[in-house]
Amino acid sequence: MTECYKQVQRQTLPPMLHHYRQHSGVEVDLVLERDGKFFPVEVKASSTVGPMDARSIRVFGEKLGNAGMPGLIVYGGRKVLKLTDRCVAVPFDLA
Repeated sequence: MTECYKQVQRQTLPPMLHHYRQHSGVEVDLVLERDGKFFPVEVKASSTVGPMDARSIRVFGEKLGNAGMPGLIVYGGRKVLKLTDRCVAVPFDLA
């Protein structure tokens, strides 16, 4: 997360960075906010991911409505995967 923070701070207009957590346990590791839009990012150490790994991103998007943007999962695998209509997984070395 520190590396993400350093990268966005180099931008002319850096996004605000947030963490999202509900009492129910739904949690999004990193949320980038820019122009009233919220981009959820999850980081998974696993080498495999599936649609269930996008649950928190789905719940987050439902809560925010139009302000919630498609999400990204960064994981330890080797393939770019479309997990749901609103969530893509990419390997660490492509992120």
